[in-house]
Amino acid sequence: MPPLHLILVPGFLGFQRLHTLPYFADVEALLERPFRESGHAVTVRAIRTLPTSSLADRAARLAEVVAEVVAEGPKGAEVHLIGHSTGGLDCRLFLSPGASFPTQVDVAATAEHVRSVVTVATPHHGAPLATLFTGVHGHRLMSVVSAAITRLLRGGRRSASAMVELGKVVLLLDRLAGVDEAHRGPLREQLRVVPRLDDDPGLARLLDDIGDDTSLLEHLTPTSLALLNTTTHDRPGVRYASVVAMAPRPRLRRLARLGLDPLARLTYALYLASHRLAGLAASQRLPALTPEQERVLRQRLGVLPDRSDNDGIVPTCSQVWGTVIDAVSADHFDLMGYYGGRRERPRLDMLACGADFGPQEFEATWTRVSRFVRDTAAEAAAA
Repeated sequence: MPPLHLILVPGFLGFQRLHTLPYFADVEALLERPFRESGHAVTVRAIRTLPTSSLADRAARLAEVVAEVVAEGPKGAEVHLIGHSTGGLDCRLFLSPGASFPTQVDVAATAEHVRSVVTVATPHHGAPLATLFTGVHGHRLMSVVSAAITRLLRGGRRSASAMVELGKVVLLLDRLAGVDEAHRGPLREQLRVVPRLDDDPGLARLLDDIGDDTSLLEHLTPTSLALLNTTTHDRPGVRYASVVAMAPRPRLRRLARLGLDPLARLTYALYLASHRLAGLAASQRLPALTPEQERVLRQRLGVLPDRSDNDGIVPTCSQVWGTVIDAVSADHFDLMGYYGGRRERPRLDMLACGADFGPQEFEATWTRVSRFVRDTAAEAAAA
């Protein structure tokens, strides 16, 4: 089997590492392990992309990265792409035959080195939340979130480190949504008193990368994805697969059980709202599932998802593409490694959806992804 390159492609706000916050937490090691155990040479690399730029610009960046990897590696090396959320769309667009991007790279020749694509919680048929955040209601929502976090920071009821990480995310979303400075300013002032925030080069670089181009949100709406899917096609000879997430439907009684923990109550309140909004997909036109896709979804989730089921960000049915490697009860960020509940290494649970998703489930999902890539490479070598 030739040397393999696994490239991890981030989604929206696609940073590679923001201070202590990597986009993919512990994923690289889990992907490498099955290859190492079988003695196969593999490199796993999480890339930086354009956080909020158009899908075409992001696909061009991906093509350039793949071209660099191929040029630097030994002759005959294979490339396998794994994209989380919007990163999966970048992969599909890059590989679509006849695609043209603003880049000097020979896209067609570069794409010939790719053998598989795994999309993880990707909005293949759009995300209703994207429609929301491109309008005035999204701006108002981020104003409310900013005000709530500011009050929590002033109260000091939670560790500064956890609140800073959540605050960073909200500040970035504020910038995208164009929230009024009257709401954004107080939050920024509270975060400044925490050491290292102003010195975080990752945050400064991400803000620079965002720049003035925030067209990605418009490209993630169901209407835009319906158009994309009529103009792009899977590349012959490349295996396509997906990992699908469905979070538990929120319950108000769970919010009551969280007691007075301000961060837990905030994240679950956000989940209540985001799950409801992400499930506004009744009018989406989705292709029929294949019998095999239905079988895996029923087997892994215990039920066939309907149009309102989602992972807190993306409708579950919108995430299906090609072979379904795994379907898990988890939220959109759990699959990045932010599932919380670890005593030995506490980590922010960004949505706190209440899914029974922990280290074992996280490891099992990414091991399945790795084995899919390994089997694809072995079949290609034997052909």
